[in-house]
Amino acid sequence: MHNHTCPDWAEALLNGFSQIFLQRHPLCGLLCLLAILIGAPDLLGGALLGGVAGLLTAQRRGYPKAERQAGLYSYNGVLLGLLISQHFAWSALVPPLILAGGGLSAILTRQWLKHASRPHNLPAYTAPFVGLGWLLLGHVPQTTLAPAQADMFAVLTAPFSGLGQIMLLEQPLAGLLIALGLLLADRRAAAWAMIGASLGVLAGLWLNEPSGALLGLHSYNPALAALALSPLRRQPWLPLLGIGLAILLTPGFTALHLPALTAPFILACWLVRAGHRLLHKPRMDSPFESPRLARYSLQAGFMDSNNDWRQRLYIMVFQSDTVAGRRFDGILLLIILASLVIVMLDSIDQIHQNYADVLAYIEWGFTLIFAIEYGLRLYCSPKPLRYAFSFYGLVDLLAIVPGILALYYSDAQYLLIIRIIRMLRIFRVLKLSPYLKQANYLMAALRGSKQKIVVFLVSVCTLVTVFGTLMYVIEGPEHGFTSIPKGIYWAIVTLTTVGFGDIVPKTPLGQVISSLVMITGYSIIAVPTGIFTAELASAMRGEQLRTECPACKKDSHEPNAAFCSRCGSNLFHKLE
Repeated sequence: MHNHTCPDWAEALLNGFSQIFLQRHPLCGLLCLLAILIGAPDLLGGALLGGVAGLLTAQRRGYPKAERQAGLYSYNGVLLGLLISQHFAWSALVPPLILAGGGLSAILTRQWLKHASRPHNLPAYTAPFVGLGWLLLGHVPQTTLAPAQADMFAVLTAPFSGLGQIMLLEQPLAGLLIALGLLLADRRAAAWAMIGASLGVLAGLWLNEPSGALLGLHSYNPALAALALSPLRRQPWLPLLGIGLAILLTPGFTALHLPALTAPFILACWLVRAGHRLLHKPRMDSPFESPRLARYSLQAGFMDSNNDWRQRLYIMVFQSDTVAGRRFDGILLLIILASLVIVMLDSIDQIHQNYADVLAYIEWGFTLIFAIEYGLRLYCSPKPLRYAFSFYGLVDLLAIVPGILALYYSDAQYLLIIRIIRMLRIFRVLKLSPYLKQANYLMAALRGSKQKIVVFLVSVCTLVTVFGTLMYVIEGPEHGFTSIPKGIYWAIVTLTTVGFGDIVPKTPLGQVISSLVMITGYSIIAVPTGIFTAELASAMRGEQLRTECPACKKDSHEPNAAFCSRCGSNLFHKLE
C-alpha cells in the first residue's frame, strides 16, 4: 500500500532495502539502512548508489511503476553496492562499477519477471546479484577464519549475526535491527527467519566450524530460505525443507572455491518450489496439435495440456525413438562415460595431487548436470513418484547423492562409480533389444541347471574342506597352515589353479596331496561348463523348434525338419 507520508522515490528505495528480506515495508527498509550505518558505515554509500542505479534504470526504461515502487528493481543493486564496496578499495572506478551493476541487475530482473509472470514460475530472488557477483569476484581462495570460543553469549547472538550477513554485516546489533524490521513487516516471517538462522548456527557447530557459525556464515542462507517459504502457511514443512537444503548446499560452493553469497538459498527455494509443484498435477484443457505428442502423452498418462512444452520435454527425456530423444540419450551417455573417467583418474595418487581442484570442479559440474536431469525427469513425468521409486529413478538419484556426501566424507566420491549402472540405457538408445532376448537364453539355462550346479558346488565345498583339513594336519602351523580355515583357503586357491604362492606345502606328503588337488581342479573345470552348455543348447533349441504342424498341431520338431515327426504332414506350405 502506498505511504502518503513518504515521497515515491524514497518509498521505492526503502522498499528495495526491505525486498532483500522479501518484504515490502518502508520502515523495515529504513531499519535495514540503519543497520548498515551502524554495522559498516563505509558500505552505506555503495548500497545507496546501487539501489538508486537500479531504480533510475527501471524508471528510464519505463518499467511498471507498481513494480518500481515495490522495490523489485533496486534490491539487487543494493546488494551489489555492498559487495563492491566491501571487496574493492574506493577509487574513481568504483562508483561507475556500482552504477553499471545496479542498472544491469534491474534489466535482468525485468527480463525474469517478464518471462516468469505466472504464480507457478520460479522467482528470481537474488539470482542477478549472485550471477554478477561471481563475475566480479571470480575465484575466491580458501580463507582460514580466526578461532572463536563458543560461549553462551556468542551462541545466542550468532543468529543475529546471520541476519546481518545477508547484507554482508558481521555485527549482531545490525542483525538485531534487521530482526526488528522483519517483526514490524511480518511477525511470522521474523519468526521463521530466526528459526532458520538458529538452525544454521547449530549446523555450523555440529560441523565443527565454530568460527563460521558464530560469524553467521552458516545461517544467513537458511534464514533467507525460511523467509522465502514462510508464506506457505498450511505447509510448515516446506520452510524446514528449504532450511535443510540451504544448509546442505552451502559447503558445495566452498569446495568449488566460489563465494556462496545467496546461491544456496536460491537453489534450495527453487528445488522446494519445483518439488511442491510436482506433487500437484496440473490441469489440462486444450488438445494436442501434434499426433506424435498425442500418442506419447496418452501412453504417458497425459490427457491434454496447455503446457505443450512439458510433453515435448517428456518425449525428449523418456522416449528414444525420436531424433531429440536419441540425441538427449546419446549426450547423456557421453557425460556418464566422462564422469566415470574423472572418478577413475581421481583415484590415481599422482593425478589427484596435481589436479585435485580441477577434478573437483569437473565432478561438481557433472553432479549439477545429473541433478538438473533428475529434476527434469521428475518434472515432466506424469507420475513422478512412480519414476522416483523405479529402478532407473533410484539409480539416477544415486548418481547425485555421492557427490553431495563427498563434501562431508572424502572417500564417498568413489561411490560415484555407481553411475556406470546408468549405462544400461545404452540398450534402449542403440535399439539392442535383440541382445536382451539372447540374454533370456542365458537366464533360462541358469535356471535349468540350478540344481545340478548346486550339487556340484556342495561337492566342491566338501572336497576343499577335506583337503584343507588334511593339509593342516600334515603341514602344521610351522609351514603356514595355522588353522583349518587357512588350509581351506589354500585348497580353494589350489583347486581353482590360481596358485598365489603365499602358502606352500613343504613336506613330501603335503606336496603329493597338492598335486592331487591341482589335477582334481583341472578335471572338474569342465563339469559346470558342460552342465551349463547343455542347458543353453536345450533352451535355444526349444525356442527354435516352435513350428506348429497344420494337421496334428504338434509344436515341437527338429531344427531342419520339413515334415511333422508325428503325422508326416508338410510343416510349410509350398508356394505355387
